Amino acid sequence: MESFHTTQNISLIMLGLGMMVSAHATTIACNQEFKTDGEIVKANNSIVCDTTDAQNGYAILISGDDIRFSLKSNSITAGNPAPENGILITGDSNHVTGPGTVEGFFGNNIRIENASFNHVGRLQINGGGNGVYIRADSVTGQAIGNHIHHNRIQDVSLDGIFVESESGDGADGNHIYYNSIQRTGSDGIELNAENNGDSVNGNYVYNNKIQGAVNRGIEIEGEDGGSADGNHIYSNIIRESGSDGINLEGEGGGSADGNYVYHNIIQESGRNGVDLEDDSGSIDGNYIYDNSIQESNDNGIEFGGIGSGSIDGNHIYDNTIKDSALTGINVFASGSGTVNKNLIKTNHIIRSGFQAIAIRKAFSAGNEIISNIALGTQGNPVYCDNSQDNLWPLNAIGLQLVFGTPGPC
Repeated sequence: MESFHTTQNISLIMLGLGMMVSAHATTIACNQEFKTDGEIVKANNSIVCDTTDAQNGYAILISGDDIRFSLKSNSITAGNPAPENGILITGDSNHVTGPGTVEGFFGNNIRIENASFNHVGRLQINGGGNGVYIRADSVTGQAIGNHIHHNRIQDVSLDGIFVESESGDGADGNHIYYNSIQRTGSDGIELNAENNGDSVNGNYVYNNKIQGAVNRGIEIEGEDGGSADGNHIYSNIIRESGSDGINLEGEGGGSADGNYVYHNIIQESGRNGVDLEDDSGSIDGNYIYDNSIQESNDNGIEFGGIGSGSIDGNHIYDNTIKDSALTGINVFASGSGTVNKNLIKTNHIIRSGFQAIAIRKAFSAGNEIISNIALGTQGNPVYCDNSQDNLWPLNAIGLQLVFGTPGPC
């Protein structure tokens, strides 16, 4: 189908104000590109696009800057066979808004490619691959300062929202907020720095509701030298994730350092409520505080080093952890990885299946476990196995203060 669009100008006189208002109703079509900077598009029809209609791999392309594209309660739907992308945005400072629906595109319903300062909001996004995909994928390509907000995303086969830097110049400073994400085939929200030099730094993920992610509710990962540092994850509600509620991971020399995870409600995670996971990378200097974590199938909070990496200098405090199947807070290291000089302070741990707090295996040293409260623990309140020089002052086990170091620490 040949690309076209028709614009009808409708002039309305606002009674009592004596002023003219111009509205633009636009007929949209499959494989259509909007490239005029500052254009205002108000769709007046719905479209269904298959790979014949959308031969360039998208239903709609927004390549200009500062375009206002509104679906106006219409829909963009993938036909059979489905094209890769629903709306592809390659320009900067555009606004793509609902109400309206984008659904069924096998790669991405919304894709922002090497583009910055775009807003995508108030859309219903159903099925297909990723709900929203933000990607920086060239040496000079950046995807920074985008805002993804007030969308309802459900039944996608991949991530609800996926932010990625892959051989790019950074997907930093993006804001993801007030989205409702249900039943995703992988993560609810994922930030991933793929390779050395890639970054997903300084992003803000807040006030989202995530339920039923097959994998993690929120994942922050730096791998193969990439950095996922300085992100703020707060005030999210995460329920029934198949794996961790929130995961910070450094892999293969990558880092997830200096992140802030706070004021989140995490319930019924398939593994850990919050997981700081090192696989020969670094998870250092993160702040995990004031979270409510309930009914985790493994541990409330776990941080562990595998291989040669580090989980050092993290601050875990003022969290409320209830009804963990295993341990409230579990610290471990294996191989030559280190879990050192972490602060675990003033947490409330209620009804853990095994221990309230445990430090396991060698190469964990200099950690401070201070003024925590544990109630209703099924096993030993505290456990320490072959660790070195950890400090345990002023912890309350039941109603009794425990001074000094328990066990062989």
